[in-house]
Amino acid sequence: MTDDLMTTLRETHGGVVVPTGYGGDDARAFAHGLRLAQAMKTSMTHLHHGDMRSATGDLGVRSVLERWGELPAGSEPHDVATLGFWVRKTGARHADMRKTVREFVTNNALDLLIVATPRSALRRLVQGAGPRATESETPTLFLPPDSSNLVDGETGTTTMKTVIVPVAATPSPASAVNLTHSLAKHLAAPAGRIVLLHVSDGTSRPEVEQPEHAGWEYASRNADGEAAAAICAAAAAENADAIVMTTSGRRGFLDSLRGSTIERVVANATCPVLAVPAHA
Repeated sequence: MTDDLMTTLRETHGGVVVPTGYGGDDARAFAHGLRLAQAMKTSMTHLHHGDMRSATGDLGVRSVLERWGELPAGSEPHDVATLGFWVRKTGARHADMRKTVREFVTNNALDLLIVATPRSALRRLVQGAGPRATESETPTLFLPPDSSNLVDGETGTTTMKTVIVPVAATPSPASAVNLTHSLAKHLAAPAGRIVLLHVSDGTSRPEVEQPEHAGWEYASRNADGEAAAAICAAAAAENADAIVMTTSGRRGFLDSLRGSTIERVVANATCPVLAVPAHA
């Protein structure tokens, strides 16, 4: 996989997928999906559980793009394609988000899944069995309640200046570093920092390859204590815009989060959390 991970994914996979209608902040997830799909020049699939006629306003493609000034007022459906990406809406038959996503990936591959779910629902979301190989390959952006945004839903502007990347001997953080650079490129973030955070677990700090990206620099931090708490504390102290973490990739969609450090980070983070399969 190249260091421009998102471009590679865009060339071979099926775009950004946003499930809504599952009790989370749908407008927030929709805005992130729309802006990232536009930035990547790829598709966005909106999987809505419920009456599709209710998916208007903050869940309406043209209404949001008009609010952002990307389209003129009174635009037509075909105008969206002039922005270099496309959106498809489809009804989700299942009340269980896991079943909805699994059904979708049976015939489609995903570049990026975006999930906004209440913290109280996270445990239910990661329960279940029956992983699929295609699901384990999917980077997932979690938007915890009351956390900061990468995308401002009102204006469409993006903020990405500081990213926390936890590092350990295994899994390798290389995918997280590469995807952070790719996000910075696609979101036109001219300058920023990747904070490589090592939480002591009795092992030495691993060497991490640091590919260059114009305007971006690296910083190294060390912390002690329980890993998830230390990661969340570092993100708050650094005023991070996102935490990007690798998963083992040996299990399927959301299964690798269950009982893991990432699950606890998502449950307590004050910024978005991007889970990236280590082998991606």
